[in-house]
Amino acid sequence: MIEVIDFYGTLGSTEIPGVPKLDPRRLVDGDRAVEIYKPLPTTSLGHEFEFRSKVIGVYDKGNSGTVVRSEDCLIDAKSGEQYAKIIGSLFYVGQGNWGGPRGPRSNKKAVPDRHADLTFEVEIGQESSHLYR
Repeated sequence: MIEVIDFYGTLGSTEIPGVPKLDPRRLVDGDRAVEIYKPLPTTSLGHEFEFRSKVIGVYDKGNSGTVVRSEDCLIDAKSGEQYAKIIGSLFYVGQGNWGGPRGPRSNKKAVPDRHADLTFEVEIGQESSHLYR
């Protein structure tokens, strides 16, 4: 039996003060930066892990859309220890021109002039493209 999860329904409709309501059906994933401060324990016994999330920036990119930057921290609520932080962005296509700040210029990283440290290849079936339609 195939189970379908309503991705857009799981996003909810969190409103950001001063920003018009954004349509998650016109959303594409942006970038991610992950910082790992300490390894996860092999068991969660004795821990109370939480993800604490906050919006750290919303930028009006004109006709192209709106960028929402967020910070998500993995915390052990019992000890207060932080295990990891993820800073990422979502791009809401065609949902700009609302008068907000343009935001910082994108911080493009230069591609190193060397071979990859590691490559990993997986062969997928021809039907895979149908899963994302």
